[in-house]
Amino acid sequence: MNRTPCLLSPNGQTVSLGEGPLLQFTVGTVDGIHVLERAAAGQPWSLVHRSLAGHHVGALIHDAITGKLLAGLHAPGGIRAAAFAAGRPEHWHAADAGIGPREVYCLASAAAPGRAMLYAGVDPAALFVSRDGGATWREAEALQHVPDRDKWTFPVPPHIAHVKALLVHPDDPEVLFVMVEQGGLFRTTDGGESFTEIAGYSATDDYSYRDIHRLLILPADERRMMLVTGSGVYRSLDDGMTWAQLSDHQARLGYPDHVFADPTNYDRLLVAGTDTDPGHWWRTGATCPGLLVSQDGGDRWQELDLGWPAQAAWSIEAMAQHIWLDDAGLPCGSSLILATSAGALWISDDAGRTWSMLDAAVPPVSKESHHRAFAAHA
Repeated sequence: MNRTPCLLSPNGQTVSLGEGPLLQFTVGTVDGIHVLERAAAGQPWSLVHRSLAGHHVGALIHDAITGKLLAGLHAPGGIRAAAFAAGRPEHWHAADAGIGPREVYCLASAAAPGRAMLYAGVDPAALFVSRDGGATWREAEALQHVPDRDKWTFPVPPHIAHVKALLVHPDDPEVLFVMVEQGGLFRTTDGGESFTEIAGYSATDDYSYRDIHRLLILPADERRMMLVTGSGVYRSLDDGMTWAQLSDHQARLGYPDHVFADPTNYDRLLVAGTDTDPGHWWRTGATCPGLLVSQDGGDRWQELDLGWPAQAAWSIEAMAQHIWLDDAGLPCGSSLILATSAGALWISDDAGRTWSMLDAAVPPVSKESHHRAFAAHA
């Protein structure tokens, strides 16, 4: 049985823990929540639960303190919460007092001695904090007063930035990283009372302005970070003080959006994304998605051959990692699962070396309107 549930959504919880290959996961789609199960690795997957129909889910997290599943919603927005027993969410209810109808792009949870907190990143770009399990929320207003706040933007009219992703530090639940698309990477060490910007990756000639997608902190060395942005992949070895750019927007994956490390070998990295940005998807209805793997911490990359077409009418919209733990509680393997804007699901039970498509599909999984970019050309 999973020690923590596997949740698959564009900008929610990405890592779960268990005793073996993934047997159950919950996915947030443009049409609600779907729970899938299999009896054992290699066996067929079955849809065993569906709820929250009609709601476009952008983020899922499990709050270990209350045991609830929380879903952040795109338009009309807000947050819903449900009891989560045996992987089945029950009795959904509103859990967004203080946030209201804002679109919720991302969610994160943090627990420290005497301090349990939930975080929500919304559009327009703002961070909200809850200290009571999501019953009430307040804005972390300090984020609105960081330097260069007036430069935050987004390519799509009306050019309003949003908080795309959040990351609680794996070794320090007091530390939260806030990723603004497009605006920057910010760190708070006090629950949102103050922020500092991590900006050493940014240059004036970048393809896009501080277009932050994901941050990965390597558990073996918390000073080692991987950052994926609309301008490429970056690596820091000194807690974000300095950065080396490993790829740019002209690379095979010019628009990387997901990054994971093999828990048994942190030099083995996996990056997923597409060759072009969403603006190209809207113009053409096609892109070239891919998965790249590095065996040396990001210096060199090779593409995995999944048999995907050179031009696909979908993008990789969500990824999650399920880490297997041995009797001593140490990582000994991992499953990876991804979802596309067409509703296809792919899984790997060998840390991303080989993949297979699930025989069960779900509605499109999509950050905001990404799935519509392809549907417009169908």
